[in-house]
Amino acid sequence: MVCQGLPSTVGVTLEAMRYHTESVSRGLHRVQGTAWLIADLPFGSYHESPEQALRSATTLMQAGAHMVKLEGGGWTAPTVRFLVERGIPVCAHLGLTPQTVHALGGYRVQGRGDEAAQTLRQHALELQDAGAAMLVLEMVPALLSAQLTQELPRCATIGIGAGKGTAGQVLVMHDMLGVNLGKNPKFVRNFMDGSGSVKAAIEAYVRAVKDGSFPTTPCTPGKPPPPLIRPPTMHIVHTLPELRHALRHAQRPAFVPTMGNLHAGHLALVEQARPLGDATVASIFVNRLQFLPHEDFDSYPRTFEADCAKLREAGCDLLFAPRERDLYPEPQTFKVLPDPALADLLEGEFRPGFFTGVATVVMKLFMAVFAGKPHGFGVFGKKDYQQLMVIRRMVQQFALPIEIVGHGTERSADGLALSSRNSYLSEAERAEALQLSLALRALSRDALAAAHALPAQLPALEAAAMQALAARGWLPDYLTVRRRADLLPPQAGDGSGDLVALGAARLGGTRLIDNLEI
Repeated sequence: MVCQGLPSTVGVTLEAMRYHTESVSRGLHRVQGTAWLIADLPFGSYHESPEQALRSATTLMQAGAHMVKLEGGGWTAPTVRFLVERGIPVCAHLGLTPQTVHALGGYRVQGRGDEAAQTLRQHALELQDAGAAMLVLEMVPALLSAQLTQELPRCATIGIGAGKGTAGQVLVMHDMLGVNLGKNPKFVRNFMDGSGSVKAAIEAYVRAVKDGSFPTTPCTPGKPPPPLIRPPTMHIVHTLPELRHALRHAQRPAFVPTMGNLHAGHLALVEQARPLGDATVASIFVNRLQFLPHEDFDSYPRTFEADCAKLREAGCDLLFAPRERDLYPEPQTFKVLPDPALADLLEGEFRPGFFTGVATVVMKLFMAVFAGKPHGFGVFGKKDYQQLMVIRRMVQQFALPIEIVGHGTERSADGLALSSRNSYLSEAERAEALQLSLALRALSRDALAAAHALPAQLPALEAAAMQALAARGWLPDYLTVRRRADLLPPQAGDGSGDLVALGAARLGGTRLIDNLEI
């Protein structure tokens, strides 16, 4: 706009930007390898649709640009993602956006006050998630700019009138050289003063930025902006391309797969996952493949909004919430068949095909989250003891670069194992449900007391435990003691530290499971 004598950037056309980009590009051969040419997408060249933005960006890239810049908040995130996915690097621009200066009320500082700061911060996070590699912060309070620089590890901040806490600086050439005929902003310094040439002035600017002597003061002198409230943020994606794009910089994700209807047990898995990897990922997907025809697939509780709030508070970075058509765009005829020696007993006996459905969906989720990653972590609860063993074996046999981490069963204050299906229980059933864990504790004590005679006495001990539970109105599938290593019946010499008591029983219309390591 300055070069063309325009009152604002609104009048700059795509053709004009193509011309200027070509002109600058022709001079880059002298500094090739050290200069990065960023071309502005002018007003009206990307507002209509991502496709329009792609056409405009292609014009500037073909003119010699290495990256394009566009102005605007969160509404531009889909356009940024669209361009990045098609190989065009993008620099975003927040704060004072010259193309919309009239809507902002003139050339004034943006992001003042708690609400404005939070809005700007949210837009910055959305743009980073969309793939913006750089972010210009113009006329933004210095403290806010510095905080954003720390919170955007994948998006380098470039300041103009935003203090010295950004990753880099930019200044309009005419302001730098003192040839701006209008009123200069307070943050501007005339680098021609004391310089004998334009080249010397530019070199003085570069030195001042590098040694920290410029900029000297925040763009908002006096009272600093209020402290930035830091609400937890979480990016939510629904498709495989979105997931892989969001994880493109992660090298060791920590992943917690769930079916939703989250409780404190799930959140404990997220908390355990957070220090393990460089991105904490959770999924919510009710997997049809692991439900038998008569089971509760259709009625399984779906509480997505509440789940999102809980994950956000737990510090989850990314939630993958695919629809069925996203994860299974066609019938899943290729499946993972676990070893029958492990998968066809206990739960597998009473829910035939269950572990095939589990292994298949977990493998598919693993491929979505960990594809191309050198290492990662999968965090699972021990309440589903046999399921955890199946997944460990699957990862081991397929040599996946994933470390499976088991987390102990989370229980309520009275000892009931937390489960999403506990929500099915009536008040009276909830009080009675504790009897399953009490029965397993009693069976564990009896097993330890039997000592070397356990292999011979175990059938009677199991039968007595099941009868006692049935007498209270339960329909038990199994209460048993098995070896932790392979879930086979204990042998002579197996004792404390080797065994686990497992149980499954139906109370009213709700099937509950629990276990207790001995």
